[in-house]
Amino acid sequence: MTKVADMPEITIEEVYAVMEQMSAPGQLLSYSEKELEQNGTKFTCRVYDNLPPCLRDYYMMGLQHADKDFVVSVDERFTFGETLAHVWRLAKALQDDVGIKKGDYVAIAMRNRPEWVFAFMAITSIGAVAVPLNGWWTSEEMEYGLSFCGAKHVIADAKRFAIMAPLIQKLDLQMISVKMDAETPGVAYTYEAMMANHPEAAPPTVAIAPTDPATLFYTSGSTGKPKGVLSCHRASVFPMLSWGRMALAGVKLIELKGGTPPAQTAVLNTVPLFHVTGSHAHMLISIIAGRKLVTMPKWDIDLAMQLVAREKVTVFHGVPTMAKELLFAEDREKYDLSSILEIGSGGAPRPEKDVERQQEVMPGVAAINGYGLTETNGLGAANTRNGYFDRPGSCGRPDAMLVDCRIVDPDGRDVPTGAHGEVWMKSAANFDCYLNNPEATKAALTDGWFHTGDVGRLDEDGYLYIVDRLKDIIIRGGENISCIEVENAINRSTDVAEVSVFGLPDDRLGEVVGAVIYPRPGHTLDTIALSAMLEEHIASFKIPAKFFMVDQPLPRLGTGKINKKLLREQYSDR
Repeated sequence: MTKVADMPEITIEEVYAVMEQMSAPGQLLSYSEKELEQNGTKFTCRVYDNLPPCLRDYYMMGLQHADKDFVVSVDERFTFGETLAHVWRLAKALQDDVGIKKGDYVAIAMRNRPEWVFAFMAITSIGAVAVPLNGWWTSEEMEYGLSFCGAKHVIADAKRFAIMAPLIQKLDLQMISVKMDAETPGVAYTYEAMMANHPEAAPPTVAIAPTDPATLFYTSGSTGKPKGVLSCHRASVFPMLSWGRMALAGVKLIELKGGTPPAQTAVLNTVPLFHVTGSHAHMLISIIAGRKLVTMPKWDIDLAMQLVAREKVTVFHGVPTMAKELLFAEDREKYDLSSILEIGSGGAPRPEKDVERQQEVMPGVAAINGYGLTETNGLGAANTRNGYFDRPGSCGRPDAMLVDCRIVDPDGRDVPTGAHGEVWMKSAANFDCYLNNPEATKAALTDGWFHTGDVGRLDEDGYLYIVDRLKDIIIRGGENISCIEVENAINRSTDVAEVSVFGLPDDRLGEVVGAVIYPRPGHTLDTIALSAMLEEHIASFKIPAKFFMVDQPLPRLGTGKINKKLLREQYSDR
């Protein structure tokens, strides 16, 4: 087993230099400026010359590693070859048995498990649009996600099936159950029977263009309701070659410096596959890298360490709270964690003190931080090796991955180096549109540039720092929560006169949800009863951890809006 102690020292500058060599004209990962079109607007950006035209063609790259493990769960294991065989069989069943056609929206609602991976790959391989649903959503939220895009087919496990049971007749759903009793009321097809009907199958042959829609991910926004982020095949595949280029450059440098790369790298998938971090940065990138994807049904630090030791995990990547739990785990010494070469985090900034702790307890292990959004298919910036230890507050250099980045003022003009402004990004990985929301799409895209809604700055070396958010979003343990959505849910109580929801600092999760409530005069609010009411409308992680009741109307700005900044300052240390 390759251990971190056996690895030569490699700098991020060396990685960037090798990456450019790998992308020189005539090389496999060469790129050139190309004209793209988005919602009728043409723009140019750099695109790989040999970019696979669709996800199905990208999946075929897994055959290079056919005999290596790909998807591994607590009790199941599938090689790349076995995975693709499952995918082609499921794809044929979806076409022939269920009647799913190119362009249909097909939802996936289940925990991290091999069938999630098979379903995503099969759906996109037949030209249908994969719609990953948040597994923590309530029935009400599931109804919104399904009805918004018109999805009529859902591949679900038992728990998610139960949540959606009241919706089956209401939305005329065709439910495909996974590991459930076939006699369960509402089951139209079982995954197991469909696979049995097709013991073998060839890859689908339906024509898929780079600009055909591939995925619809839901993201929380300042409108209070999740927006549907629609991306094409080109945008979904592009990040894989960019991330793959960085990973392969690291392997090449290890060899050039006399080291021995791991026989197979392995990533511990600690986050839900229904987010682009899980589906893209963990699952899809593993195909080009020949990397083993070790999935967890839910986060548990003891199970995580068991899997690291059992599967010789080389990449531990999750939200900052997970990395912190690993570094401070009391039982760490019980497990052989020496295979870990990198500890990464995303979704929220990682506290600098945690990076210092990593250097102390796991010397030589690379620290990785990144910045990406659902709208960019996870691609954005990356900071690792000496770049991260030198600049722990930065999320890295965007230009190293064919991503253009600007910092602009409210009028869309570039600000000086080091000045704060909104972060705009442009690359071939950017989404196409917000489904059924042309106004939001127009506001978010300008000539190929995506307005992230985040406030940041670039230093003199091109490193990006995210310093604030324009969007009214709370990031709790890497999970985005819309303040307006929570406020709308609280306002369902007729005893509430005014409410303001915002993020409160938390050592473990980064932020938790806080709510200041002014009850209607003459009314009182029981926070236990209020939390119980909220459970019917929003996922549990969105329910405020702290309620503050006040006896005066909430402070307002001159515009008449509630002064949320003042409230956050007043209650952040309570």
